[in-house]
Amino acid sequence: MLENMLELSKKRKRVIKRPLITAKSVQLAESNCYVFEVSPLANKHQIAEEFSYLFKAKANRVNTSAIRKHNKRKRKTRERDTKKAFIWSEIKLESFPRF
Repeated sequence: MLENMLELSKKRKRVIKRPLITAKSVQLAESNCYVFEVSPLANKHQIAEEFSYLFKAKANRVNTSAIRKHNKRKRKTRERDTKKAFIWSEIKLESFPRF
């Protein structure tokens, strides 16, 4: 069974990239709302499913926000656009930092 879980985790695309740790996100974490940077192509259902898979907690609500990156003046290049997800959970996560 453990082998099946390892294979399943390798096959899954990574939707949640990393947690966003800011003053606002730490304040929101007190009310069971967690902020993550997610793939720009991911939808709310995929984000909720990935959150449940990673943290073994149900996501009550998911809000997303597109973050547009600006052009660099000197290099004439553009950084990749990202997406931010606000995930409300039923329980507090112990692995999320608190200050």
